[in-house]
Amino acid sequence: MATIQENKVTPEWVDDLYQIEMTDPVMGGADGVANRQAKQLGARTQWLKKKYENQEDEFNEYKKSVESATELKAGVTKLTSDIARHKDDDGYAVTPQAVVDYLASQSALVKDVNELRNYEIDSLYVNVSGYYASTPGIGGGLFVADKSDKTSTDNGGTIIVSKNGIRWKRVSSMRNLDIADFGGQSGADKFKSFLAEHYINLPSFKTRQDFLMSQHNLGWVPDGHVIIAQGLLYRRHAESRYIPDLPGWLPINESFGHFDAGYTESGKSSVTTKYVNTDGLVYNVTYVQNIKPQTIRKYYSGLDKSANTADLVTLRNTAAVKKYPSILLNSDVFFTTSDIAAGKTKIQGLQVVDNEIIRDFDRQDNRDALVMLRSGWLDVVKKSDNLSMEQIKNKGIAWSAYFGPTLIKNGSIPRGLPSDELSARNIIGQKPNRDIVIIQVQGETGKSGCTIQKAAELLLAEGCVFGFNLDGGGSTQMWWQDCYSFLSSDSNFSKERAVGGIIEIRAEDTGIFDTGWQSLQVTEGISSADADLNIPAVCYRQVGAEIQLRISVSGNFEAGYKKVITTQAIPLRFTSVNFRDMRGLLVGADLSYGMWYAGNYLSLRAIEKSPYFTGTFKWSPRNSFTY
Repeated sequence: MATIQENKVTPEWVDDLYQIEMTDPVMGGADGVANRQAKQLGARTQWLKKKYENQEDEFNEYKKSVESATELKAGVTKLTSDIARHKDDDGYAVTPQAVVDYLASQSALVKDVNELRNYEIDSLYVNVSGYYASTPGIGGGLFVADKSDKTSTDNGGTIIVSKNGIRWKRVSSMRNLDIADFGGQSGADKFKSFLAEHYINLPSFKTRQDFLMSQHNLGWVPDGHVIIAQGLLYRRHAESRYIPDLPGWLPINESFGHFDAGYTESGKSSVTTKYVNTDGLVYNVTYVQNIKPQTIRKYYSGLDKSANTADLVTLRNTAAVKKYPSILLNSDVFFTTSDIAAGKTKIQGLQVVDNEIIRDFDRQDNRDALVMLRSGWLDVVKKSDNLSMEQIKNKGIAWSAYFGPTLIKNGSIPRGLPSDELSARNIIGQKPNRDIVIIQVQGETGKSGCTIQKAAELLLAEGCVFGFNLDGGGSTQMWWQDCYSFLSSDSNFSKERAVGGIIEIRAEDTGIFDTGWQSLQVTEGISSADADLNIPAVCYRQVGAEIQLRISVSGNFEAGYKKVITTQAIPLRFTSVNFRDMRGLLVGADLSYGMWYAGNYLSLRAIEKSPYFTGTFKWSPRNSFTY
């Protein structure tokens, strides 16, 4: 059998391979049509082989002409980031970052910048764990002692002066510096001054709009450099699309002003709450004022992005693993199926967490998604909007929650909201100044609470121009630092429920949960002994994780009197698990005494005759779960 002599084929690149036509006689042999394609492919192969051999020869000749590098002579060497492994090998050079990392690992360690200012040990390098001891890994880094410098001032970031006069200088390229290296927001002015001094050739802009309109002239700015616009700091990053209308830039200091020129700082963020019991409705109103980019965020525990699952956890247990006081509430619908592990929930709808799209709408999704934009405004994305992933990214969404419907849009309640079914409600709204209002209405599905229409009216009454219905019913809950300010309706409002999606509120000023004094109706013949002071006969309040009860009753209490004195019970979530905690001694006239105790209602027993009895009492409620 003969073979094609590939080595005899002229090496050449054939652009088009011959196609055997219907009219071609199929003939073999060295010049036959049937072998033409194979000969053309062989020519290509020989051409590529010759190219490779020529390049290899050229490279070998180049290697012969270039000598290895030494400390005194330029040449070829190998790069490594593993100093410990190759420290005795002259054939390697280390990367600059490897040098920094190695020196940091071999240097003295101090916990924060404050400790560095008090550091007096004779060292060349010091590794600072964090700018603040409470946040290791943020704002720290390697510092070198410049003993020749006797005049530089402490700028709070790149130069730290210790009390013995040593100038410690940060080992970092200027392009990698961040506001965290100057102490975060508290060091923003120092960071701006540093930038103004070192980036004198870069423009600054009086307004964000000026910056926006100048984008076509800023393509020359290298990555890592910083520009100031309207008092805010932007770092150049050509590939970034984080700010929808400012591609190529990343925000440095935290502010909604990076996304909205109309935003102005207005003091510290704060969160407070009030307890309302009126007109047959019991609900909490939570006010989040002067919100900042990190004030409100979405949270999942045990998030598995590939499987679209997360852990089912209680708000109390979620708060327990955090290192700071937390205010948490449930947010999304969740469900479990037989094909996922116990204690897990399937994630549904459009899900964005910490600016990252976790999940897009799926074909079975039939609800809307609440979104908080990076500008600080709440909005809604509907499945029917048919947005592509690119369009969703370009909206600049910080986080989302899946439920609905929308309760208020542009200051008005949409027509056709459900107005029949009663249930516990969990709703969120926003005022024209970006302040957030959250209302949680106590109820049981089909029995008590309020309708969705009524929930919208409550938000509207609070001055909201936008409103959205979060997952409610028995999932409606809020954990307030050390107790539930709102507990699930499960088991008559005495148990917590594990949930999936969680909204976290972390404000600079956080008020204590306080229901205020709530009066209980008393039986006929009983009145307040302090009516002139507007003090009810029997009242209670929750302050943090403590219940306070005040009894100040007036009546005809003969010795041996033993009767129920209230016609209302203390709500179960405010009671103690152990009812023996809910009893005590009362003091009457002339140091006479009696006692009270709780069953379904409060009862009083007069040991001695008195026209009145008073006393104050405390216990830990069920909703604190401290028992």
